[in-house]
Amino acid sequence: MVTATRRIVSAAATALHHQAAVEFLRTWTKSSELLLIAPTRAAADELARAACVEGLSGVHRLTLRQLAAVLASEKLVGIGCAPLSQLAMEALAARVTHELRTKKQLPYFSPVADTPGFARALAATLTDLRLHDIDPATLEVTGAPGADLARLLRLFVLHLDRRSLADAAAILHAATEVAGVARHRFAGLPLLLLDVPIRSKLEQRFLAASAVSALAVLATVPSGDPESRSALMSALQADCEYLETLAEATVDRVRHYLFASEVPASTTVDETLDVFSAAGEGLECVEIARRLQALAANGLCFDRAAILLRSPERYLPLLEEALRRAGIPAYFSRGTARPVSTRRSR
Repeated sequence: MVTATRRIVSAAATALHHQAAVEFLRTWTKSSELLLIAPTRAAADELARAACVEGLSGVHRLTLRQLAAVLASEKLVGIGCAPLSQLAMEALAARVTHELRTKKQLPYFSPVADTPGFARALAATLTDLRLHDIDPATLEVTGAPGADLARLLRLFVLHLDRRSLADAAAILHAATEVAGVARHRFAGLPLLLLDVPIRSKLEQRFLAASAVSALAVLATVPSGDPESRSALMSALQADCEYLETLAEATVDRVRHYLFASEVPASTTVDETLDVFSAAGEGLECVEIARRLQALAANGLCFDRAAILLRSPERYLPLLEEALRRAGIPAYFSRGTARPVSTRRSR
């Protein structure tokens, strides 16, 4: 068994710990394949592109749930289990609800059990209970809602066993067993965890098992996510390093201290950020035009300026009029919508 070199870094500015991730990626890909885990596949791809100078090979980019599905697949096939989709999860939640209502065993939830959103809410609740490894007996002593949830959870698990289905919790259980014996194709690879949110006990256990055989481990976590930081420290058995630099520019100070309870005093004053308020949308657009004129007087070309609108349907006519009156040429675009990767146009 290989003892991994484990490191957890955290910073208020994302660029700081992402730089540490880029350095880790460049260092280990010189001599080994590497396993990169991120909240989304797009985030993993973006970091890999940022680290790519001449070329990178052998970087396996996955989310934590995707890694669990890969590791658990062979074991689930061996026992004849099929993964449960979200739609099937909601359908199964509706079925167990109907069975218990028919037997009059849902005294607390019965008044709302036939509402349209109940099956979806129940599916999410049962998933959370399973991911946190909550025993039905623990729920029964929490009152009337807990007693109903305990019955629903028991029947739900019974249906999973009868139909040989594996929900997210079952997949994580199987993946943890596989990761523990280190007999999978990712065993022994350096492990990079990029801002991966850890929200359940089963995810934490799976992460701990996956890190055991890793040649080296680097985990980055935003300073505003203490839950994931605590879970990572427990799973990796490592302390957290805080990468902080004193922010002086106004924009940097906003990035660092937007949600901080204490903000150090600034020693410099700059004009990188200007916050203003107006009595209405029309006056806001006039103030935007005035600021563009001031920037142009200081040498900024209009084609180097951009205005982003959160509610274009409200602001666009007013902004167009304000820019026209100020003599500022403008090009308006509605932008583009990013396609959903899980859907196809028909």
